[in-house]
Amino acid sequence: MDKFVTLFCGQLDAEDHTFSYVNAGHTDAFHIDYKNNEITHLNKGGLMVGIMDDIEFEEGKIALKPGQQIIIYSDGISEPQNTNGDLYEEVRFKDWLLDHPNCTPEETIELLIDDVKAFSDSDQQSDDITLIIIKREEG
Repeated sequence: MDKFVTLFCGQLDAEDHTFSYVNAGHTDAFHIDYKNNEITHLNKGGLMVGIMDDIEFEEGKIALKPGQQIIIYSDGISEPQNTNGDLYEEVRFKDWLLDHPNCTPEETIELLIDDVKAFSDSDQQSDDITLIIIKREEG
């Protein structure tokens, strides 16, 4: 095969507050626990879809506790470059997320994209930016 695609597929169970997922070669999503200042990579899955025939995928499953978030994103968030050629990078992205625990998902999206644009010192995007945030409310 000469065509393939990365894929992150998840299913939220709102009754038992779990999130099941498969990551097929995509950028790892994050599970953020703000109370413990921790980010876990959601990387269970397998290779990219279409890279080989008969690939099996491992399913991951996490509990989503009050105040925790799941962040699913494309590399358009972590790979923009500034004028010096430095990448925004995952470490900066994760630090930014941990430094903004009280933002709503909408505020996180707006402020983070502003930060990425300020870092790259350009309003021009070199890649798509996809950002999905799932947050379990407190209480």
